[in-house]
Amino acid sequence: MQRTIDFLRRLPIARRTMLLLAVFAALVIVLSVASGYALNVAHAIADEAVSRHMLVELGLFHVAESLSIVQSQLSDFVRDQSVDTADALSASVETALQQAKETHDLSGDARLGGGGRADREVPG
Repeated sequence: MQRTIDFLRRLPIARRTMLLLAVFAALVIVLSVASGYALNVAHAIADEAVSRHMLVELGLFHVAESLSIVQSQLSDFVRDQSVDTADALSASVETALQQAKETHDLSGDARLGGGGRADREVPG
C-alpha cells in the first residue's frame, strides 16, 4: 500500500487526475454492464413468472368451465329424479364436499408439518 502511495506522489497532478478519471470510468463501465445484466436476468424471470401464471389461469378457467357443465348436468339430473332421490343425491354431494374439505385441511396440516392424520400411512 505504501509503495502505491509513494508511486502516486511522484506522478504529476495531471497524470494523477487522468489516472483517477480512468479508474472512475472503468468503474462506471463495469457497474453499467453488471446492472444491464441484472436487469436482463430480472426481465427473464418476470417473463417466466407471467408465462406460468397464464398457464395456471388457463387451467383454472378450464376447471371452472368443467364445473359449470357438471353443475348444469347435475341440475338436469336432479330435476328429472323424484324428491327422495334428489334428497339422497344432495346428501351424497354434501358428504363428498365435506370429505374434500377435510382432505384439503389435512393436506394443509401435512404441508405445515402438523402431526394429524395426514402423517399416518393409508392402507391400500
